[in-house]
Amino acid sequence: MLVRLIKINLSFFLTKKIQTLLILLSLCIGVASITIVIITGMSYKRYLSMKLTKGYDSFVQGSFLIPSEAIYELGALKNVDGIHVINNESIQFKINGYSYPSRFYSTYNSEKEMVYFNDDITSFDIVRGEYFSEYDQRIGGNVCIIDEYTESILFPYENSIGKTITLEDEETFVFTIVGVMKNSENKDNSELRGFEIIIPLLTYKQFIRYDEQPNKNILFITNDIDGLTVDLYRYFGNKDSTYYRINNITNSNELIKDNIKLLDNNNIFILLFAVVCLLNAGVGIFNTMTLAVKEREKEIGIKKAIGAKNKNILHEFLLGSILITLIGMTIGLGLGIVISYMITDIMDISLIVPFTSLILITIFTLFIGILFGLFPAYTASKLNPIILIRKE
Repeated sequence: MLVRLIKINLSFFLTKKIQTLLILLSLCIGVASITIVIITGMSYKRYLSMKLTKGYDSFVQGSFLIPSEAIYELGALKNVDGIHVINNESIQFKINGYSYPSRFYSTYNSEKEMVYFNDDITSFDIVRGEYFSEYDQRIGGNVCIIDEYTESILFPYENSIGKTITLEDEETFVFTIVGVMKNSENKDNSELRGFEIIIPLLTYKQFIRYDEQPNKNILFITNDIDGLTVDLYRYFGNKDSTYYRINNITNSNELIKDNIKLLDNNNIFILLFAVVCLLNAGVGIFNTMTLAVKEREKEIGIKKAIGAKNKNILHEFLLGSILITLIGMTIGLGLGIVISYMITDIMDISLIVPFTSLILITIFTLFIGILFGLFPAYTASKLNPIILIRKE
């Protein structure tokens, strides 16, 4: 019985190809749009959370005016579990005889595992050697870490660990290489980028003749954001503002909330467009099923005359609405998942398929189909068979 009713409805839809295609198109666009927004949105939110928190539960970061030697005082604050300091400056040195533009990163890291958070370097991976020892960081040792590109130019056929590089200007500085890091991911052209060299924070002040950068980008690892924020304001509040100042400060929770809020605002417009498409498909279903009732009046009259009940007619036409909704929804879901996979692959983020959300999309779409197909089906079930047969 069910198979026969499905065949009857499919046969009718095939006779109305243009109307059917328009309904399917609207359903596909609407369902695919909602699917893409949900899947890519959740995938990107997870990516943002991981990227912004840098693997830590919580942190505070900002720009601070502070002398280098005072960094250890910050590291000793009650609610500080770890501290990372990063500053950079482009300096033209002659390095081992090569006159290349060079970018120096002066750093202090209490955890011996560097985490970069400014825009110049998006990743920091030691591929050979090690990070600076606590001793070298505290005394300002003449050690450095170079990137792979710098190594390929200065030491093309040998391991650079333990080798020295000479920086020449008006003075000469010699640094021992203790580690090699991967090239910066956001720098495609290494030759335009030049050398990248990392040295301890105090080494920059002691060895390089240029004035020390007064403003420092500092990241504090903490399990108590509010407590650390209070500690920082209390610490700087008791210092001479000429040399100690908080320029700006933010925390991981604020960063995540702000970025996710921006993402959600953009997604609202896409979801509104998708809902409009689904409503348009619903109107198409209503018109098509109303036309089906009109064209099949004689058939409805005969069925009722030989014993078909109102609910049988209602179910038959309602099945048609559900059938075309299922077809369009299935195609839309498939397209949405495929397009979401392509988008996340291009963005290089992990794909998250929230099955609960997909089930909700299915229920909502079916609701639209049933809602707009219910009135034509109800109208068909209430037609008087005597009037219909006499009309013919």
